[in-house]
Amino acid sequence: LKEADLFCPNSVRINFTIYHNAKFTTLLERYHLPLNRKLRHFSKGMFGLFTIILSVCTQAQYLFLDEPLDGLDVLIRKNILSILIDEAATGQRSIIIASHNLAELEGVIDRALMLKDGHLIHDYELETMRSQARKIQLVYRDKKIPAVVQQHGHVVSVSGRIIVVVFEDYTPALAAAIEATQPVFQERLPLSLTDLFMANLTDEQDFELLS
Repeated sequence: LKEADLFCPNSVRINFTIYHNAKFTTLLERYHLPLNRKLRHFSKGMFGLFTIILSVCTQAQYLFLDEPLDGLDVLIRKNILSILIDEAATGQRSIIIASHNLAELEGVIDRALMLKDGHLIHDYELETMRSQARKIQLVYRDKKIPAVVQQHGHVVSVSGRIIVVVFEDYTPALAAAIEATQPVFQERLPLSLTDLFMANLTDEQDFELLS
């Protein structure tokens, strides 16, 4: 059976009788989803958009979405994110999204839980993360990465004597300690959720400065 057949063997109108409210009607019309077409005849994008509309029209306090943007075109993804942002803005429910698409979701979520091997390893409040974490590019004369950098940061890349490090708690004291290692050059780089993800999955033993 196809997913659409399991979801509803008939048309959108059947679901309309179940979720007969102004929001459902408005969203169907806004995104031009035909009431009389059978769901099995919807494109993947149309069906993905329809399931999101259906979910936000329930009275559920929590919405759990698994890769809602996966395999969809740019316009459909934009529409889905718009619906979810509007829904979250009401403050009446929580939306939990399981996804590998960190870059696209970073602009709309306020909290990120990171899983590794089935275990929760980090819980980031994005506002706090943006104020406390730093991604720094450092250049040293010597081969070795200073101990303070290894102890307090995650090395994510090495190119010659240039290293890029993510510090999750970049305090003034840490900044002073790094300055005391006398780097030839240092620069703050833009930090993203993808950087934090890579920092926590990278094996720092793989990196060493080249002479």
